[in-house]
Amino acid sequence: MEYSAKYKTYLDTINGYVDEVFSSLIGNDTLISAMRYSMTIGGKRLRPCLLLAFCDIFGVSTTLALPLAFSVECIHASSLIHDDLPALDNDDFRRGKPSNHKVFGEAIAVIAGDALENLAYEHALSRISTPEQVKALAYLSKCAGENGMLGGQAYDLSKNNNKEERTLLLIDELKTANLIKAPIVMAGILAGKELKALENLGTLLGVTFQFVDDLLDVTGDERLVGKTLGKDEKSDKLTAVGVYGVEGLRTKISDMKDECLKIIDTLPNNEFIKQLVTELSTRAF
Repeated sequence: MEYSAKYKTYLDTINGYVDEVFSSLIGNDTLISAMRYSMTIGGKRLRPCLLLAFCDIFGVSTTLALPLAFSVECIHASSLIHDDLPALDNDDFRRGKPSNHKVFGEAIAVIAGDALENLAYEHALSRISTPEQVKALAYLSKCAGENGMLGGQAYDLSKNNNKEERTLLLIDELKTANLIKAPIVMAGILAGKELKALENLGTLLGVTFQFVDDLLDVTGDERLVGKTLGKDEKSDKLTAVGVYGVEGLRTKISDMKDECLKIIDTLPNNEFIKQLVTELSTRAF
């Protein structure tokens, strides 16, 4: 199947599952509306698509993977709600639409982010049954926690006076790469595969993804990117552009893309993943 059509198949599968889950939720109407808003505001669904794509590579059924793919997206949506809050990145727009707190207020946005993270585990634990699924969910919790994404958010708030490359990589590996690494490795866990190469690929791809975002913040089109650009430079935030410069960063991204492709070349049925990595790596060029 051609790349775009295959990506749409994954996207439609995930969107259908999200709609199914949210149609069954019962509770505070405002809270559920805020949760649903950030889960359905648009976007590439990159992380759950990675899980489904790698499950296809390893021959794992979509039925086994979908509850976990939903959980990954819940945690990602939660992180975006909190990132946009005035206390963190203070952004009024996400994916070209008002951020959650601009629609529902800061208090509900905080609770909606918390509720989505809780829903990630509540839903998965109601649907999974195999030891491999449980192990995969445990891996996701590790990637999302204090030594993963949330730890990265904390470092991001405290390390901006340090402009060293090692600090940049610490933040990007924890804050961004963990939730890109997680679905790749989770697919490997479900399939009973060796995980080291998958972990390396996930970290490398995640850092590349963040580096491209940093480049887009300087060179991108706000209408296409869907969020406020130029904020990093104005706030003197530590970014890959600040460390490498624009042209140096372009070279760095290209080199990292090639490293990703070398790992992917060792996997079977890899054409979709190779195209996906290429698309992600060149979207700022």
